[in-house]
Amino acid sequence: MSNSIWHDKLAKFFPNKFELDDIEHEFDTKVNQGLEPITALMLVTTNYLTDEFETYNVPVGVYQRLFRKHYKESKFDYSHVLAWAKLVNEFGVEPADANWQAIMSDLPDNQLK
Repeated sequence: MSNSIWHDKLAKFFPNKFELDDIEHEFDTKVNQGLEPITALMLVTTNYLTDEFETYNVPVGVYQRLFRKHYKESKFDYSHVLAWAKLVNEFGVEPADANWQAIMSDLPDNQLK
């Protein structure tokens, strides 16, 4: 898979408030250092979510497990991951994980801000 396909995944994941050129550069650097693109994608998204995870008491490893399981889904993006993190903070990891599909399909995008 070419980097442009992975850049498309990055663009889909991150909202416009982030500088996509910087994110793509970070991704490309990781790939050029020998990481598989999927691993680079996971690490880059993790880097940009670290502060939010600290705010919502979400261990990075928990997010990375969620990433591996759901990253191919159409609604796996920054806003939906933050909504999941809020649920983890309020109800715990297991309930948030167990309801990922229902939460993401029922949660209107305008409630994710």
